[in-house]
Amino acid sequence: MSSVPLCACARAISRVAVLAGFLLLASSCGGDGKCIADLCITEQRIGLDIALSSTSTGSGRVDATYPEGHSCQFAAGSTGNHQCHTSFNDAGAGGQVFLTATPDPGSAFAGWSGCTSVSGNQCTLTFSAASGDTTLSAVVVFVIPSNLIRLTVSAAGAGAGHVDVDQNVGAFPSFDCDFPSASACSREYRNSAGSGIVDLEASPTSGSVFVSWTGCTPYPTRPQRCHVNYPAPPADTDFAVTVRFDVVAAACTSPLTIQDQFDSDAGWTATAITSGGSPTQSVSFQATGGNPGGYRQMQHVFTGASAIAVYHYYGTTTYDPGAQGAIDHINYFEDQIELNPPSPGAAVGTGFSMMQGGTRYNIILRPPGGAFTNTAWETTLRVNLTAAAFPGVNFSSTGGPITFGYFRSNTNTGGGAVTLTHGIDNWRVEICR
Repeated sequence: MSSVPLCACARAISRVAVLAGFLLLASSCGGDGKCIADLCITEQRIGLDIALSSTSTGSGRVDATYPEGHSCQFAAGSTGNHQCHTSFNDAGAGGQVFLTATPDPGSAFAGWSGCTSVSGNQCTLTFSAASGDTTLSAVVVFVIPSNLIRLTVSAAGAGAGHVDVDQNVGAFPSFDCDFPSASACSREYRNSAGSGIVDLEASPTSGSVFVSWTGCTPYPTRPQRCHVNYPAPPADTDFAVTVRFDVVAAACTSPLTIQDQFDSDAGWTATAITSGGSPTQSVSFQATGGNPGGYRQMQHVFTGASAIAVYHYYGTTTYDPGAQGAIDHINYFEDQIELNPPSPGAAVGTGFSMMQGGTRYNIILRPPGGAFTNTAWETTLRVNLTAAAFPGVNFSSTGGPITFGYFRSNTNTGGGAVTLTHGIDNWRVEICR
């Protein structure tokens, strides 16, 4: 650190000093930093070093912007350390340095480490008020991409269907998928040319219906067809596309419908079953934010590794096969959403539930796993549910009264504190006789 006395003197200035690019004016001052007749201010200057290291297979440039407008550049290669030094007036409040990474042609920026914060290709380093020279460090990574384009297609829903994948622009290889026989199918393409477009077309099998795409852009006039656009090299890109097929409901003349659009939370009960710890659950009615209007919000709270399943039943209306007629099949519908997931991919188990004679009968809503992660409202259904779908239930005229509802479940395998918040709206059961 260096100290330079600056005096605001009324008389003529006796000497001029230049330090680190700044013109500093000083008059004759005493050893204590004061002018004979005027006030003298002492400027504190500190040195700031940026130590940049690289673990790259590629190369690029890093631009550093310091306080007071200072800047410098690094040529970041596959190995080595680089330094940039400046000095500036430290007002005692600290400050920030901004590093911006730009890859060379044929390379790609892959990330920063050691930064206070990162936004895209910019690294921010923050330093506190210093009493001496300060060194900040960061690591930048540039890579040489393999120019690999990977497309994975998976399916959701209880239905079945076929997906054809063909290039529209470019040379991506064609392939096809059959669901539900395949859990997912994918292809890789090493792109040595320009950008391209891949088309996907869904065809439901008999008894199923196409519902929606996620992860690609549907064509407005052909909703069963969608596309993904892949970039020109250098780039490694993964595309994950999901097609949803659901089962077509069997004919049901004048069904008896039990439903709740959640204008309130009246009539509902919730029973939690837990294991391994003490997870808790809560339920609240939300007047807005539903699909549309109000909805029922649920929350599962974990303090460690444990599991919870919560059974929600609508006690206002039951169905008695003995008094009201035997049941041929049931169609079930609900809208569901996950709110503020604690981590990407955090899922909530979901299903339709009935109770007859004190026994619960359940079926998951989203085969094969039964969990959902959608942070937007989504309609989910299971249709054509006969007694065979619920071993032990009695849909005949000798069966007892049935109460209908749904369940939600979670398992916290990683331990620690986790909270999952989710919602339900437009709950509906159609009883076909």
